[in-house]
Amino acid sequence: MTTTDQAKQREMLTGQVQHLIEEIEAMLHVAAALPDEILSVSPLPDEPSLKELYALIGLYDRDVYQPAIRAILAENKPTLYVGDDGELLSRAAWNDETFDVILDFVRRKRKELLALLQKASLEEWKRTASLGSRTLTVYEVVYAITQHDAQILRAAALRLHDSRWVSP
Repeated sequence: MTTTDQAKQREMLTGQVQHLIEEIEAMLHVAAALPDEILSVSPLPDEPSLKELYALIGLYDRDVYQPAIRAILAENKPTLYVGDDGELLSRAAWNDETFDVILDFVRRKRKELLALLQKASLEEWKRTASLGSRTLTVYEVVYAITQHDAQILRAAALRLHDSRWVSP
């Protein structure tokens, strides 16, 4: 892969990471019309509420992705932590927070992650880490971040669609 191709791939991936910030900004407008019972209720036991789904994005950025990227940039082939939704959510009562506070948390953590990625050179993006039996580059880790974002946003969208809420 040429340096130009690598730069384009990095730009595309960081653009996808940045896209979440735009999603959060848009969600701030929608959140005002959502009743708290829609945001705070879990549809099934052991399923996260909408507040918790969004909190997970910020928690992964803060507790999993940023440490992983820092480790890859600083160490020789570190071993990465996968992250566990239940363990991450258990550290705080996210359903007791207002949705705008959660969205602000997510936005801040995503901006921190984005700044870390943008600061890394193309050479640093080629560095590797271990995840189980796999070896991943920063490119692959960032791609996994975008896939995880998509999974959470899809779950949130389905939850909103199924809630049948009526705006005032």
